[in-house]
Amino acid sequence: MSTRAKLLAQALFVAAVVTLPVDVALRFRLLGYNARASQLFFGLLLLVVLAEAARTSAWRRIRVPPAGVAYLAAVLLSIPWTHDPTKTVGYAAWAVFDVAVFLVGLPLFLRLYPDLRTWSVAVYLATAALVCEVAFGEIAALAHGGPRPLSAFIGTAGFPRLQALFYEPAYLAFFLVTPVAVALLWHLVRDGRPRLALVYVAVVSSATVVLSTARSGWLALAAAYVAATLVALRLRPSPRVMRQAVAVAAASGVVAVGILLAFVAAKAMGSPLERAGAVPDFARHLALFGAAQGTGNDVALRTDWYALGLRVWSEHPVFGVGIGGFGAYVVGQGYTPAIADPSKIVVPNMWVELLAETGLVGALAALALVATTAVAAIRAGLRSPAAAGCGVALAVLALVSFQFDNTFLRLDLWLPLGLATALSALSAEAEGSRLVGVRNNPTVTAFSP
Repeated sequence: MSTRAKLLAQALFVAAVVTLPVDVALRFRLLGYNARASQLFFGLLLLVVLAEAARTSAWRRIRVPPAGVAYLAAVLLSIPWTHDPTKTVGYAAWAVFDVAVFLVGLPLFLRLYPDLRTWSVAVYLATAALVCEVAFGEIAALAHGGPRPLSAFIGTAGFPRLQALFYEPAYLAFFLVTPVAVALLWHLVRDGRPRLALVYVAVVSSATVVLSTARSGWLALAAAYVAATLVALRLRPSPRVMRQAVAVAAASGVVAVGILLAFVAAKAMGSPLERAGAVPDFARHLALFGAAQGTGNDVALRTDWYALGLRVWSEHPVFGVGIGGFGAYVVGQGYTPAIADPSKIVVPNMWVELLAETGLVGALAALALVATTAVAAIRAGLRSPAAAGCGVALAVLALVSFQFDNTFLRLDLWLPLGLATALSALSAEAEGSRLVGVRNNPTVTAFSP
C-alpha cells in the first residue's frame, strides 16, 4: 500500500471528523445547496480510497450492505412523488453521498489500512472531548450574559442551554451519545488497568449532555448507560461491570452538578448565604423545564406534527411525498401556513417523517439498515468493543433520539453507521481467519491468543 496515500487518507479523515460537529460555520453553497467542510473532506477521502483500491485491485473487496441499497432505492423511488423537486433532488444526492462515503468508502478505508481501526475511533472520541471543552468554554463565556435571546437561558440565573458548535442543544446531545456509548462500553468490557482516556471521554461527554438541557438528550443518555451496561454484563459477567458503570455515571453527575452550582452561585448577587439560596430556585426552574412546563406547549405542538405526518403518510403510504418534500406538500395542501422556505417544516420524529417522505418502503429500509448494523456490531463483542459501542449507540438513537429528532441524513448518524459496519466486518473476518487457522493447525487451540 502507498504510504503517501495512507497519510493523505488519514489527514482527510481527521479533518472530516473534527469539522463534523461545526454546524454553525465552515459551510458553503454548492449548486444552490448548503454544503459543509466535513462533507468536502469525507468526499475527498472517498476519492482517495477508491483510487488506492483501483490501484491495488482492492475494489473487489467493496461490499455494500443490502439494507443500504434498499434505503437508497426507496429514496430514489420517492422522487417522482415530490412537490418540491429541487429540495428532493438535493436530499437524494445527500443520501447517495452518505451511502457511498460511510457504507463503501469508510469500510474500504479500514480494510486497506486495518492498523488504523483503533486510531479512527480514537480520533472520533478525541473530537467529542474537544466539543465538550468548547461547551464548557461556552458556560464561562456566558457567565455574565451573552448575545443569546432570553429563550436560550433557564431560570433567573440564566444558565445557557449549551449547543457548542451545533444549531441547537438537541443536536449537541445527539452527537455525544455515540462517544458516550463507545467509551463506556469499551471501558467496561476490557480488563486490565483503568483506561483513563476512555473514562474521561465518557464523563465529560455525559456531563455535557446533562448541561445541554436537551430533554431528548437526557433520555438518550440514560438509555445509553443502561444498554451499554447490559451488553457489557453479557460480554463480561462480573460484578465489577455494574460498579464501574455506576462510578462513571456518578462522576458525570458530580461534574455536571458542580458546574451548575458554581454557575448559579457566581451569577447570584449578595452574601454567600444569599448566593446559596439561589440554588433551590434554579433547581425548581430546571425541574419545570425538564417536565416541559413554563417553556411553551411544546408537547402539544409535537403531537400535532406527529398527527400531520401520519396524515400525509396515509395519503401516500407506499413511496411517500418525496424525501425533503414534506414541507412543500403540507403547504401545498393547505395543512399549514406558507413560509419562505417550506423545507424547514419538518416532523419532530424521524420515523414519522420517513414514513411521510419515503413511505413504508423507505421507513422499513432505514429501520433495517440501522437494526442490522447495530446487531452485527454488538455481536462483535469482545473482539471489538468499539464496534459494540457503536451498535449500542445506533440502537439508542433509533429507539430514543429519533422520537424527537429528524436527523437521518446527518453525518453524525452516518459516521457511527460506517464505523460499526467497518469494525464489525473486520472483526468477523479476523475471527473467521482465526478459526481457519485452528482447523488447519491442530496444535493451535481456540483459546490461543
